Amino acid sequence: MKKILKKIMKRDAYLYQYLKAIDRFGLFKPPFEKNMARTLESYDLQKGHQVHFVQIGSNDGLQGDPLHPFIVSHNWKGILAEPQPPLFEKLVNNYAASRERLFFENIAVSRAPGYFPFYFVDPDNKDLPEWLSQLSSFNREVILKHADYYPRIADHIKVINIKTDSFDKMLERNGMENVDLIHIDTEGHDFEILKSIDLDKYKPEIIIYEQKHLAKAEARESVRYLRKKGFRVRLSKSDCIAIRKDLTLKNPKH
Repeated sequence: MKKILKKIMKRDAYLYQYLKAIDRFGLFKPPFEKNMARTLESYDLQKGHQVHFVQIGSNDGLQGDPLHPFIVSHNWKGILAEPQPPLFEKLVNNYAASRERLFFENIAVSRAPGYFPFYFVDPDNKDLPEWLSQLSSFNREVILKHADYYPRIADHIKVINIKTDSFDKMLERNGMENVDLIHIDTEGHDFEILKSIDLDKYKPEIIIYEQKHLAKAEARESVRYLRKKGFRVRLSKSDCIAIRKDLTLKNPKH
């Protein structure tokens, strides 16, 4: 049955994206995503539901977000940064019930403050598949890579100048000093952001980032960088999760 489904989904990219979006029970999740969910569950329990996090590239807080269930169901406290104004508005609304524990930043994180061109797919176009609204990047070519799934994607790319600020300034502004977990999902800018963060200062125990849009050499460099910083690294085709070598996680009991 699974082989049949895979063949169908390879032929129909829209069906594949739809099944990913509606899957609530992990039926279509690859092993890496299931392992990441178990890792986060174990870490959440070990920290007594008191995790301080920073999420960069939060989108609307729902689609493809591994942190969402822990933020809404437990006492996680942190910063969520999303540069696109329409998605930022959705993000704030989607976390309305947890707002007293969260800080929202309508910026892109970079090495220094400023304004830079930012490319994204029009999130207000109701004729487009919903998953397209997740696509945004400082690099237009990253978005165009998805043309295999949606050939006319170039017709729907917009550009705006967005505000950028450093990781340090963002945390200082929100009075946050301790960071347990960092999640980065910025469509190709992930390693640049990672290098801009002083890991020796903040000492996060878990880092999650997307590496599928990095050049192969840059993806390999990101792994070497984190290993030198004292992390053990797990990779999938899409993502990377780095865990401090001195952090021991127990399997959650069900």
